[in-house]
Amino acid sequence: MSAALERSLRSRAVWSWLALAACLGLAAAIYGGMFRVRHVEVVGASLPVGAIVQAAGVEDQNLFTVQTDGVVARLSRVKEIVVRRVATEFPDRIVIYAYERVPVATWQTGRRLFEVDAAGVIIRQVAVARLPIIAGVGSGATPGPGALQAVRYALQILPSAPGGAVSTFRFGTGTGLSILGRAGWTAEIGTGPPQTMVARVASLASLLASPRVRRSHLQYVDLRLPDPYAQLGGA
Repeated sequence: MSAALERSLRSRAVWSWLALAACLGLAAAIYGGMFRVRHVEVVGASLPVGAIVQAAGVEDQNLFTVQTDGVVARLSRVKEIVVRRVATEFPDRIVIYAYERVPVATWQTGRRLFEVDAAGVIIRQVAVARLPIIAGVGSGATPGPGALQAVRYALQILPSAPGGAVSTFRFGTGTGLSILGRAGWTAEIGTGPPQTMVARVASLASLLASPRVRRSHLQYVDLRLPDPYAQLGGA
């Protein structure tokens, strides 16, 4: 064996041992304590930081084994927030980006009251309703975005219509949203996307303002139909 070949083989052996040592050192760092999660940062205004950190369950976990999808799933237990994303930052930090759910209505089922956001997600149970109440009919799901947008729009537009003051909102799985007026009328708004539901409320306001209805007394209107059906007093 020539001297040059021998030196080449020795050099290769040295580099192989160095590479192995580097791999072993990296593995020790990864699976040791160097990359353990030491800091959990929550980014967002008015958030329950303590509850979020506890629900995330990543403190002291190996950063390389943190599955962000799993963290997001665990954080779904904190109903007050919506998680935008979860990021890992070397060497020891998890950053949670979230925002607070904003309640827009109160969902009443039996004697219990729950605040819900614009998507119909229950945020919390409350003792006193400070937001518009939607009474549940039967044992169905909470109202969705369409019904909630219709409620908000109804409270804006109907009081200015003749006899348009609202008494009660009801929601059932089969019938959808119903609005009861203080003047004694009932309007079936039904279900659908926000644009459809808002258009039906606008139709109700126009109906209440029409001369025909103003001369009579609106008792019932079904706006779920392609051609809405209205029943007037004495009809």
